[in-house]
Amino acid sequence: MTKVPPPVPPSITVTFWGICIFLRKHKQGIQLPIYGRRMVMLNAGPSGCAEVQKVLENKAHGPVETIDPHQAQLHIRNEDLLQIGDLPVKSLAGPNKWAMFHLDGVRLTIPNSIGEEFDSTGTRCLQSLPGLVPNLGAMSPAAVVGEPSVVSAFFDFKSGTLSSVQYVKKGKKDGPAVTVHETRTEGDPEIHVTPFGTCATTVIRIRPGASVAVTNEPDYDNKYADAPDDFMLNYLLAASYPANPQHASPTCQVTHKQPDHGGHPVFATPACSNTGWP
Repeated sequence: MTKVPPPVPPSITVTFWGICIFLRKHKQGIQLPIYGRRMVMLNAGPSGCAEVQKVLENKAHGPVETIDPHQAQLHIRNEDLLQIGDLPVKSLAGPNKWAMFHLDGVRLTIPNSIGEEFDSTGTRCLQSLPGLVPNLGAMSPAAVVGEPSVVSAFFDFKSGTLSSVQYVKKGKKDGPAVTVHETRTEGDPEIHVTPFGTCATTVIRIRPGASVAVTNEPDYDNKYADAPDDFMLNYLLAASYPANPQHASPTCQVTHKQPDHGGHPVFATPACSNTGWP
């Protein structure tokens, strides 16, 4: 009699692109709520870009290339959307069409994530912001409590694995560092979205095995690459923006296989890499 293997639990994959900072364990006594591990998508809108631009112009004693505003978004294939809140979803748009949700002052979690303990050893290659600027000082309290003027979104991790790679298109010599979260779930994967300071959660139920993307990038419909100084937006997570921010290049293992990017072509450069703190 042939043994039938047990069914494989449902799962979900989330890929992070752009100005996203993984908060590692802290030496500053900062305790993160919920699960204690978090990806932060900074508010890199017009005011943040203007602050960074001013610092860089002072450092260069003259004009620098314009940094365009970034927008944090959640991308889900239409055919993977099963339900949003109390509303079942039936996709009529055809295959490989994506829904995009702007993230403005919200926390995202997958509370039905199950299985192995959270493993983030694969993110050690992410550039450490305090390591690049030793006198960077404290992290902004907004990274803990949620302040929309500083942070567009949190993604809090319960379990699963988190790993980082450098995606390089074939024929190119470099590319951005991106981070991939993989986890099994109890039942259909659920992404819970809760505005900062509230308990008003919207549940997005997703097809098992789906791959979604969280991005914090400029509007690639109007430009075709990042500005070289986009990396400097990462330092907006500091309580006080440094006078001498430093560039860095990704050091993660290179892959030529593109992780999901919300259905858009990838124009990101090393300047729009994920980073870590500390």
